[in-house]
Amino acid sequence: MAPPTLLRDVLLSSSSIGSQPITAAFTMKGSNPSHFALNAIALFRGDKLVGYAEGNSAIMLNSLLGKSRLV
Repeated sequence: MAPPTLLRDVLLSSSSIGSQPITAAFTMKGSNPSHFALNAIALFRGDKLVGYAEGNSAIMLNSLLGKSRLV
């Protein structure tokens, strides 16, 4: 999974007409804040979080955006 993770990319997509930002969504593993995992793509409408794409949905989203290739 390779969603845009640079703040610049998020700001550009949130200010572009017809484009909505997406970012990586992480979860903490256990009680140690230094252990985390990328588990989804956060989806936004404007500047509001509206949901997450996980599993096959995240893979398809990346493929549609040209960020990865389906094998």
